[in-house]
Amino acid sequence: MFKVLLWDYLDVSNLWFEQAADKDNIEIVGKITPAEPVPKILLEQDKWDWLLIFEQGMRNFFETTIELLNLPHEKIIYASDVNS
Repeated sequence: MFKVLLWDYLDVSNLWFEQAADKDNIEIVGKITPAEPVPKILLEQDKWDWLLIFEQGMRNFFETTIELLNLPHEKIIYASDVNS
């Protein structure tokens, strides 16, 4: 089972999880939204296998934040890339 941390800037991850996710192989371990501060789990890389980012036109913001937090690029997926 994959542990997935959602960074949902568009408030669409619930719809994605219901329509597209393989619920048997994915465990959602947390969800980051613009309304809340960056949770501790984002920095606890051993608690998630993948960081799935839902954004539109904000890629530079996320890439800069990822660099500043020194998050592993190989564990990050942009949802818009998954759909293309």
